[in-house]
Formats: sequence, C-alpha cells, structure tokens
Amino acid sequence: FEEVQIERASSEDRNNETTIDVLDDGIDVGFYFFDMDIAFSVSIRLQNDVLSVSLDDDTIEERGNYRLISIELLPFFGFYNDGDEGYTLLPDGSGTLVYFENSNGAYDLPSYSLDVFSPYLFDADSYEDALENDMYSLSFPLFGIKNGENAVLVHSVTGAEDARVNIAPSGSILPFGRTSFEYWYRYSYTLPTTNIEMDTGTANSAGVKAKYVTRTEKERVHCDRRQEYVFLRGETANYSGMANAYQNYLIENQLIFQSPVTELPLNLNVLCSVSKQGVFGSQLVKMTDFDDIAEIEKVLADAGVNHVDITLLGWEKSGYGTYVNSFKTSSVLGSRSELERLADGENNYFIKFDPFISNESSPSKKNLVLSGNGTPVAGDGGKHHYYSASGMLQTLNNIGKKTAINFSLVSMANTLVRDTTKQKTKEFILDSLEQQSQNRLLSLSAPNSYALVYADRIVDLPNKSSQLRFYDEDVPFYQLVVNGLIPYTGSAVSQETTMTVNRLKMLEYGAAPCFEITYQSTVELKQSDFSAVDTVNFQKQKDTIISTIRWLRKILEPVKGHRMVYHTKLAEGVYKVEYDNHYSIYINYNEEPVSFEGVTIEALNYAVKQPENG
Repeated sequence: FEEVQIERASSEDRNNETTIDVLDDGIDVGFYFFDMDIAFSVSIRLQNDVLSVSLDDDTIEERGNYRLISIELLPFFGFYNDGDEGYTLLPDGSGTLVYFENSNGAYDLPSYSLDVFSPYLFDADSYEDALENDMYSLSFPLFGIKNGENAVLVHSVTGAEDARVNIAPSGSILPFGRTSFEYWYRYSYTLPTTNIEMDTGTANSAGVKAKYVTRTEKERVHCDRRQEYVFLRGETANYSGMANAYQNYLIENQLIFQSPVTELPLNLNVLCSVSKQGVFGSQLVKMTDFDDIAEIEKVLADAGVNHVDITLLGWEKSGYGTYVNSFKTSSVLGSRSELERLADGENNYFIKFDPFISNESSPSKKNLVLSGNGTPVAGDGGKHHYYSASGMLQTLNNIGKKTAINFSLVSMANTLVRDTTKQKTKEFILDSLEQQSQNRLLSLSAPNSYALVYADRIVDLPNKSSQLRFYDEDVPFYQLVVNGLIPYTGSAVSQETTMTVNRLKMLEYGAAPCFEITYQSTVELKQSDFSAVDTVNFQKQKDTIISTIRWLRKILEPVKGHRMVYHTKLAEGVYKVEYDNHYSIYINYNEEPVSFEGVTIEALNYAVKQPENG
C-alpha cells in the first residue's frame, strides 16, 4: 500500500486526446489522459440488437507517476432529459425501480453508488447491520433504463466482481439523469494514523484528534472489462422484457440450467435443537427430533402432500447458532444413521449451515478474511471471524466427506470478499460448489448470478429491495429471471393474521411456500438464541401448511413447466402476471373488488384468465 491523493478526470478535459478507428462492425476508441500520462483503448461493437463495449487490460498504460484506480465506461449512454417518462431498474433484493424526475432547475441533488455482488470492502459491522436490516448488494451485474417506448438492459459480462453501479438523477451537477458501471482497478483504504477506533468519531479518550490517511494498493487488478447493451422496444421495453433478456443470456451461456422439478415444492425449515440459558448454565433443548420429523412426513403424506424439501436447523452438536466446520449431529435428536435413513426417503433433506463464519478459538489466519491492515476481521463483538474462500472450502470438505445429505448454504453464494482479488475468490467459490454439486443437491440463499449454475434450490429470496430513500417501487425482477428454471422460496411465513396477503404474494412472485416449524411447543424457545417470530408449532399449524400448498399447486397447475414472462402493476394494490403459455393471474391486495381487462378480482383475492385457445 502507498499513501495517495486521488483525482478524477474526464476524456473531455483539456489536453486529453481521443482517437477513433472505424471498423466494419464498430469502432476502437483510444484515450490518452495527458496530465496523468495514462492511456487505454475501448472497443465498441454492434451485432443485431446488442452493443458490446470492452476495455482489455493489456491496452492500459500507466506511463508516469499516476496510477489508475477506476474507470466509468460510457457514463452518459442512455441518459434522460427533464420531461422524459421512464425509470431505471436496479437488481437490489427482488428488484426496484427509480422513476425519472425533473430537476426543477436544481444542480445539487445527490448521486448514489451501489456495489455489485458485495460491498467494495468488507466490514463486519456493516455486514451484520445489512443482515439485520434487510440491506442488499446487487445480485446481478446489471441495470436497465426504460425511456418511453424504448429500453436498454446493460449487463457486465466480465469484471463485475470489482464494479459498482452509479446512478445520478437529473439535477445532480448536470441537467440530465444517467446510470453507468464503474470498474475498480485498485482498492483504497482510509486508515487512522492514531490508535483510535475508526467509527468512534474524531477523538480518543485523551482528546487527540483522529487523523486518517488514504492508502491505495500498488498492484492493479488485472482483468478485461466488458459490458453489453441489449435494446428493447414496444411491448418488451419494460422490466419484464429486461428480465427475459437476461434470462436468455444466462441460458445461452450455460450460466443457469433447467431444474427437473416441475411440482411446486413445500419447504419446511425444521428447528431441531437450541441452546438456552438455564439455572445451571447453558442447556440444549430438543425441539424436533428425527422421530418427530418422520411423524411430520407421515401427516403430510396422509394428506396427499408430497415433494417436500426439509431443511434442518439446529442439527449441530451444540444446537442452533453454533457455527460448524464438521458433521456432528446433536445427540438429543437421535443417531446419525436415523438421519441418514430419513434423508434416503422420498423427500429432499438439507442441512443448513454458514461456511462463511468461524467460531474456532484459534483459527488459522491463512483461512480468514483480513482487513486492510492485515488483521483478521472479527464479528459480533469479537465472538467469531469470517472464513476466506479457502476456509469455506475446508468446511465444506470436512462436512461433505462425512455425509451425503444435501447442503443449504447461507451466505457462501451471495457474499464475495477479497482474498487476493475478487475474481479469484469467485473462482474458488465456484470450484467448491462444483465439487459439492457432484454428490448432493445445493440449496443456496439468494445467490449472486455467478452461482445460479449450481443452485438446485433458491431460498430466502427477498420479496422486496433494500428500500433506500431514492427507490420508488419494488418489482420481482430476480423472480422473473429464475422462474420456471430453479424452484425458489422467500422467507418463512407464519402469522395467521397475514396469511392471506402472504399467499397472494407467493402467487404474484411465483414462490414456493416456506414454513419454519417445530414439533415441540415454541414456548421452549424463550431465553434461547433463536428468534421465534416466524416459527410455528407443526401440530397447531398443520392445517394452514397443508391448505397453503394445496391452494398454490391448484392455481399453478396449468403453468407447470412454463415460465413467468410478464409482471405489471395495473393499479394501486393490483398486479398481473403472465406465463409463456399466456396463462394470466390477477392479484388484488385491496379490500374492495376491482375489474381490469374484462376480469373481476374480488377483495384480497386472485383471478385467472385462460389462454384464448385454452
């Protein structure tokens, strides 16, 4: 690392040079920044309705004392003026729209930057706050712009691991709005020069003013950067058309595959055991043992409910909340052979764990995530550390060699932390997932786009965005991309008072139902480390669980093997989804009936419209 002063430059600045070579299928543009003595070349190619923009790493020349930190490619492409009608799509959580707004003569409106895949730099406090407050990075390396009857989907093909999306409304310095990718070539760290916690303010206990220094890596991230612009018109010029275009890209490039599952699965997160404080210290409390699970399966089978995905929580030796790196089941649940027999049955069993977190007392530093000054990053007040990609691989191998049960991985597929580079971390993670996929099914928690190829199930998929203050409306963009290819579910639902709305949301987003259950009374969860807000007792709620999966399967029976291709808001609280066989579903969240397109939808209900030939 070296201490630096950071400066910004534009290709339009005085003394800079731009050269253009015209080719049959596009142009090559050379840029030379005179004052900084930095040069590079950008290739622009047009084929059919796809514009490809590439910046190859071997064209970059750093000739003087300046070093390249980041490049923003085509920052004004697709800009909008005051008076234009449209929106910007961002793949935050489920997806969100930012509507165009007039600047009204302002030039001081704020701009925003959103990290792709994971934050620019990993910070334990920020990471834990994001988990607690449902804050997300961009799961897909893309954004979309709709302007009138035209739209463009912009997605990063290579280099997205070190990228962010910048969005500036009209009135942010300039009188027009714009959105673009910015690619990092070096990472900068702001470090205190005195012995002060970086988040304490400005002074230590002795009143010494905090001083900070910006340090930047000496070595550049070497990676070609390429992004594509897919142009959409008319009926496809909307977020649904953008989702379809991105899904087609993933399919054509074998980055996602069709799951053999056609029946909508019922997802059960089964809490097996928890640790709680007792009179004589911590004690392990059994919530659902293996015999109980067998009884749950029998009740469902007798009701005609099959195709159940059962995910075990708290299966570990010390109960729920223990971060594991080996396969040791809790003794109060039954023998390991009993669990293996359950897993050999008709339903799919998964054990849920987080290979990203380590609570080893003396973990090897080489397997941990390190901060900018080379020390291990600690979380939860120092109670645990975070595994690097090599540490996660070690955990997977330790557990995988002891059991053939399927894995449900919490954060491995949606958190990208640098080891040497983010590209190498991603490659390491993908190699690990590929190894495990040879022997078992993988259920991944809201995976980033690069991990979709190994996802047999997607769980914990958000049905909303981070809901930042400049967002306007959430949409099921993520769901549109994976629908009909990979079964997915959102968060567990439980509250009977909101079950009607929850069911309608599942129907609107095409999600399988998920319930978090125990066999014993949830009263036992008091004073434990487990939040019981969304956990229900199976014996009390089995009728709700059974009726919900029956209800959804009946409605969605005509779209088995088909994909959701269109979603739109018809009015406040009224939505329409359409599948590729032209089967349409209308959802009304209002407390009064409404009519659209010749269809009446009762209050808090749905209606279907069959294809004209159906």
